[in-house]
Amino acid sequence: MVNRIGLVTAALLLALTSALCARAEFHMGSGDNAYAWERFTGVPIDNTKSQSDQDPVVGPDDGGEYVIVGTDGNELRRRPVTAVEEVGGGTFLVEYNYRGPDRPSMEGNALQAPWVDPLVNLARFDRLIARGGSIYDGHNNTTLPHAAMVSTIDGDPTTSRPMIFTFNPLELVPNTGEVFSGNMASPLIINLGTEMPINRIRIFPRLGRQDDAVTIAAMEEPQPDPEQFGETSFADNYLEWFEIGVTDNDAPIRELPGNRPTQRPGQGQFKRYSETTGFIDSMDTDPNFDALLRTRENINPVIDFRFPVRHERWVSIRPYLPERTWEIAEFEIYGEGYVRRSVYRTHILDFGEPGVAWSKIRWNGKQPLGTQIRVRTRTGNTPDPNLYFNLDVNGNQFLISREEYEDMHVLLQLPLQYDLDNWSFWTPPYVIESGRRDSTLAPGDWEDATRMISLGSSRYLQLEVKLISRFDAAPRLDQIAIQFSENPAAQDVVAEISPTEVASFEAITFTYVIKPSFEAEDTGFDRLEILTHVTADIVRSVKVDGRDIDLLQFPPRIEEDRILVALPFRQAHPDSSAKRIEVVFDVEVLRFGTQFTGWIYDSNDPDLVKQRVRPGNADFRFASDNLSVQTPIGGDLLADLVVAPNPFTPNGDGVNDLTVISYKLREVTAAREVSLEIYDLAGTLVFRRVADPTTHGKKQITWNGRTSAGDVVTPGSYLYRLRLDAANEAVQVGVVAVAY
Repeated sequence: MVNRIGLVTAALLLALTSALCARAEFHMGSGDNAYAWERFTGVPIDNTKSQSDQDPVVGPDDGGEYVIVGTDGNELRRRPVTAVEEVGGGTFLVEYNYRGPDRPSMEGNALQAPWVDPLVNLARFDRLIARGGSIYDGHNNTTLPHAAMVSTIDGDPTTSRPMIFTFNPLELVPNTGEVFSGNMASPLIINLGTEMPINRIRIFPRLGRQDDAVTIAAMEEPQPDPEQFGETSFADNYLEWFEIGVTDNDAPIRELPGNRPTQRPGQGQFKRYSETTGFIDSMDTDPNFDALLRTRENINPVIDFRFPVRHERWVSIRPYLPERTWEIAEFEIYGEGYVRRSVYRTHILDFGEPGVAWSKIRWNGKQPLGTQIRVRTRTGNTPDPNLYFNLDVNGNQFLISREEYEDMHVLLQLPLQYDLDNWSFWTPPYVIESGRRDSTLAPGDWEDATRMISLGSSRYLQLEVKLISRFDAAPRLDQIAIQFSENPAAQDVVAEISPTEVASFEAITFTYVIKPSFEAEDTGFDRLEILTHVTADIVRSVKVDGRDIDLLQFPPRIEEDRILVALPFRQAHPDSSAKRIEVVFDVEVLRFGTQFTGWIYDSNDPDLVKQRVRPGNADFRFASDNLSVQTPIGGDLLADLVVAPNPFTPNGDGVNDLTVISYKLREVTAAREVSLEIYDLAGTLVFRRVADPTTHGKKQITWNGRTSAGDVVTPGSYLYRLRLDAANEAVQVGVVAVAY
């Protein structure tokens, strides 16, 4: 049974229907008729067992159900949602490909990042394995932990991993076969399963209850029970020369096979501390690790090393050139604070219908300053987003089943490949403010939701929640709700745009074509929405099946960042599947790879459930089969600045009382501030204004001819400075004149 990230979720409700089709809501978290977050956290995976020996973690009823109700609020029917477990729990995106903690933190049925208790040993084997971590011997992280290694993190101070000194490793004496000398200087490396806020490491050998009573009594909290220790003291086996190193989740280190790693590019073994025997007395360590402590002067049986909190995933203890027998009975790791970065993912949820049309998503919770909630979705038409391959005798790959793949030895398994034909990629994180639940609205009102980015229609849905915390504060997610329709507007809608490359940043004429395919139960659509990101200049024509639509009778609406196209009749009948809808418009493209996303919907639908189109072959005239447009590389981020009127006359007569500085932001994907500063000719700042953070597009900022204090400036020439606050700062300067 596969290991997977601690999972969110569960359950469901419904609401909303129209005369044409029912509407449903899928609720996760708190609230009436919603399943609790714990429903999908599952049970810990035992990485000491083989794949076939694992107990089932997901059952067919673990998905819950959703309820369909009529417009009168009465329940019409219920339908189950089954859960399919994801192989590997990874998406091959490096920043998301790690295991989440063993359980989310639950406070009032809210999903939160875990809090690390400073008195809880994070390296205890049962906690470590449940979190997806493990322990390794030396550089070899392709094997499961053996009993000797587990004895160092089992919480039992009477068990240990003794390393018996037999000869000086600098002498070229061969191994006897009874003792592998290479282990003498090999490190123990613990994988915590995810980045944890750690600040303390404690290591000690087997101690005797009587002989080491003073040492045991002097150990700080959590102080072990003296009765846990044995009769015989092995305190002399303490580590004399050693190094403690750490590294975070970004280290390109392959995970334990028991965790079903995705083998992302760049992953590998820990670097050997020696390329020969492992004994070489070198201060050089694995370059992925930061050495926190190096010493050749330790005389204490109990090593209790404290340091400022660091968010780390891997911790190693490496001996230097042992000259006597040494051992570790317990290797303990402690920390404090919220886990900085944790991920919870639902199982792949099967809604039982091949044509579910995803519409809106919303949530409610808290996001303290300095924290983040990132929600992503993906949808598909098969129960597994992965493809599995093996090699034939000639080294060529061929497709195999998941069962055949899991029966292979882990070292022979090829990297999983994503099923691009049947699954969408993970969406970018939704803007949390866009979908925040407005508590002043009735529960059935969805004005506070944001559009789902994942493609529809489809049968399967998966959600991922990433929580970014501060040391002392964490965001909390009380509920996620998704609105959808059981019946899509169309079974499928493919779209493409032409051209897909432009030579300038001026307005270009584009042709946007969609080709729908229908089945009898599809609801149809009479609107097409195209995201243009900036305001389009003009819609030149709209055609259905090659025939021009009268734009005076059915005028398209140009909004700030999109075009809304009205169609004269509903596209719904299966006979309409061969018809293409073509829109020709002029717009500027200000960012490389701009995606012209589109949606179809029925304007008479009270809920305006919109179905997203997908890139594909919509027209034989075009070979692109995609919706993204490439622009020239390079150029100014702050471009095409125009000041008008210039000069202007701020005398209060209502004519030319202010000047407008218009400009374009290019290649700005994250919201950034743009500031306007006005200086007199002596260099004195007289006015400053900061626009709200924004991304690429056509923008403007105004000046009314007054100082920041509100006083009217004297006539004359003034210098303006427009500045974009970004990693690559962009500045435009010029002159504006004031006259009366």
